Amino acid sequence: MTFNDSSSIILIVGAVAILAFVVHGLWFSGRSINRKLVKTSKEDQEIANSSAVGKVRIVMPQTDVSSSDVVPQKVETFVNKTDTKKIPQDGSSEKKNPVPQISNTYELNLYAADGRVYKGLDLEELFGNYGFIRGEKDIYCVYENPSLKDHVVFRICSLEEPYSFPKDMSDFSTRSLAIYMHLPNKGKCFIYFKAMRIAANCLIEHLGGVLYDNDNVEMTEEKLDSIERTLKAYDKSED
Repeated sequence: MTFNDSSSIILIVGAVAILAFVVHGLWFSGRSINRKLVKTSKEDQEIANSSAVGKVRIVMPQTDVSSSDVVPQKVETFVNKTDTKKIPQDGSSEKKNPVPQISNTYELNLYAADGRVYKGLDLEELFGNYGFIRGEKDIYCVYENPSLKDHVVFRICSLEEPYSFPKDMSDFSTRSLAIYMHLPNKGKCFIYFKAMRIAANCLIEHLGGVLYDNDNVEMTEEKLDSIERTLKAYDKSED
């Protein structure tokens, strides 16, 4: 089987590349405009007269070194996570900008169609084409900076013991895969999940299968869109 869908590769690489902007934190603060506007420019005057446009403030989040590529025995997802960030109950300023409920881990479980499996060599070729790198514990990862392998965007493992991938994939097969991410610093959450969702769609397009959450409930497009909206709101929320 040969995989040469360059458009999908561009989507994944592009989603991760956007992290450069997110990491530097393009936040709208709601203050006045800094750039000097040109009076003769119709577009600039529309901006100047708009009450909804604020100043762009560039922030560099304090990033922590990513944890080691350890496969969790049970990856907690948004549907069964109890230790979540709660919406504030008091404080007028906090009520205006509530913090959305967020999980520490997000997971997309991909199951092959009935009677089928994901073969090792197919996975190996696909992972290689899309830039998934074998990391510690023989789990495949996507990094913000592949050359440094510093911050993991998401990981891919088998859902069957021993959960990792063997060095020789010739005889390997699995009926299910987990694509999961740990919640990054605020400002990166939405784009991390977006990249993970693109990767899941690439796997489905080439290998087939259906996405489920940890409660074996199918992940619909509406539910995935809802997660993206929640993470985007969390990225923009104030602590």
